Amino acid sequence: MSAQCSCAKVGIALTDTMISGTARRVANLFCALSQRHPSRYHFLVSEEIYQGLNRAKYNLGNYPNVHRLKAKSLLDRKRWEGNALTLEDAGRLLTLLRFRNQIARIVKSEGLRVIQAHNDGVYILGIHPIPKVVQIASLASIERRNYDQRSFFGKLLQFCLRNYHLIDCLCPQIQEFLMQNRVPEHKIFCAPNSFVDTKRYRPEPKDPSSVVFATRLHKFKGPDYFLDAVDRVYSQHPQVKFHLLGAGPLGEHVASRVNGVRSRISIQYAFMWDTSQVLNKSSISLQLQQVDNYPSQSLLEGMAAGNAIIATDVGQTRRLVDSSNGILVPLSNARALADAMIWMLKHPEKTSAMGRRSRERVLRRHTIANYLTYVDGLHMRAGVLAKNLNGE
Repeated sequence: MSAQCSCAKVGIALTDTMISGTARRVANLFCALSQRHPSRYHFLVSEEIYQGLNRAKYNLGNYPNVHRLKAKSLLDRKRWEGNALTLEDAGRLLTLLRFRNQIARIVKSEGLRVIQAHNDGVYILGIHPIPKVVQIASLASIERRNYDQRSFFGKLLQFCLRNYHLIDCLCPQIQEFLMQNRVPEHKIFCAPNSFVDTKRYRPEPKDPSSVVFATRLHKFKGPDYFLDAVDRVYSQHPQVKFHLLGAGPLGEHVASRVNGVRSRISIQYAFMWDTSQVLNKSSISLQLQQVDNYPSQSLLEGMAAGNAIIATDVGQTRRLVDSSNGILVPLSNARALADAMIWMLKHPEKTSAMGRRSRERVLRRHTIANYLTYVDGLHMRAGVLAKNLNGE
């Protein structure tokens, strides 16, 4: 592949409504790519995410080629994913169509040859692709509904992926789902690792009684599982300080449950733009997903911050968590989860050692350096396709 092919201009599109682990990871990726090749990479980001990332001190205004997508529909009141289509989705579709048209104009004015779409951007550019541009779909979610061909979302994603030239999977499980659904194998590429900003997420003086659960408040993320365990933990370790950091469709339900125990138990319940403020000082971090915790961004952030990990033993979680840096617990077993927290709280020196090994594992295997080598190869391949697509 020639150097000329590898220099095709790339737009990284992030059209979400609220900051998630994906938004933080994609912002870190753009910043790293922009520092290396400031004229080649463009960040096409919704105004809401732009503002949220800057509140988390990403300082995107210091980078060239950041394009803010501002055409949000007045009918768009959607803030989080739901498990079914609602009237909110109609307003969201109008917003995404406007974003798509803005992206198309930026592609033309800036001479972009490649667009890499994330999250809901994958759907809109799959439904209404941009002509003469190589489109890369980046898939990070391991929600089964997205890959179940019997579900609406599975069928929709399958249709959208037909209009992508390349598909970037964050983990092998997504790659396997796609191949089972007969997505052409030559389109599919799988990242060797995810990554985290180890300068932002780094250990500070630790509170041995601090337990953090940072997550989006969806059922499959396990917030009820966590709340079912807090009473037992408190009965054995009344000094415990719980931090439940997140927002989502279960926000009101979770708030009601938290308010029911706050008079007895210390629980900080909040959405935070920058979770490093808590994770860097905590000792224990939880990941309680039903399907898989690999390669959860919040899990990697907890590890980089030097936390011992308690995680559900599902999917490929053991690629990140084992007995050296944490405890794996059975799915939906609140007693086992509570007992794991109690053990860590009662053994602060061993817990601290687990936290150190968590960070060491991230520094060995989950820095951005390996990921950038993968992305360079992906974008080089896209550059070749763009040249062929435009008859050059």
